[in-house]
Amino acid sequence: MSANTPTTPEAPYLGRDVYPPTYQLVRHIISFLKWRFSKLPAGAYQWKPETESTPDQAGSEIFIGADTPIQVQQVGQRPAITVLRAPAVFQGVGIGDWASTNLATGAQSRMDIIPTNVVINVLSRLPVEAERLAWFCAEQIWTFREEIVKSEPCILYVGARPSLSSPSPAGALVDSTDYEWTGIVVTFPAWLHHGTHKLPLNQKILGKIDTNITTNNK
Repeated sequence: MSANTPTTPEAPYLGRDVYPPTYQLVRHIISFLKWRFSKLPAGAYQWKPETESTPDQAGSEIFIGADTPIQVQQVGQRPAITVLRAPAVFQGVGIGDWASTNLATGAQSRMDIIPTNVVINVLSRLPVEAERLAWFCAEQIWTFREEIVKSEPCILYVGARPSLSSPSPAGALVDSTDYEWTGIVVTFPAWLHHGTHKLPLNQKILGKIDTNITTNNK
C-alpha cells in the first residue's frame, strides 16, 4: 500500500508540520515553559527566544529544550530544563478499538487513549537552585492545566498530581564531568487521545441510488 493513497492511515503524516501526539506533548510543554519563563523579570531566570545575534538561547538566563544530554558548551553556567516523555502504551478503549463504521462507504475509524508521563529534568550546579526551579515548573503546569489541555487537541489530560524526585547527581543528563550538576525530576501523568480512519481498497462504494417518491394528493 502506498503512502500516497488517501485511503491509508499514513496520509495525514505526509505534511512536514504534522507530528505524532507523543511528540506534540513534549513540544507543547516546552512551549509553555518557555512562555512562562519569558514573563519573569530580568535577573529571575528570564527566558528569551533565539535570534541570529544570540543563537542557542545565549541571551536567556535559563536553557529550556529537549536536549539529552545537556551540552555544557551550549548551556554554560546557566540552569537547564529538558522535557522528555516516558514510554507510552495504547490502552484499548473497546472491542478492536473501533470508534465508528460508515456502512455506506465501508470507512472505519479507530481511536484510543494513550497514557504516558511528562518528564521534566531540572538541572543546576546549585542544589537549591534546582529545587526552586523544579518547584516552579511543577506549580505552573499544575496551575495552568486547563489552558495547557485546551490549547493542544491531542492532550486529553495533564497537569495534576505531579511528583518531584529528591535532588541527585545529574549523571548522564549532562555531557561533562568537570562540575557536579544536581538534577530534580518533575513527573506529570498525561493521557493522549488519537484517532485514525481507513477506507478499504478496491471496494465498490456505491453503484446506484434507487428512490421511491410518493405524493399526497389530498
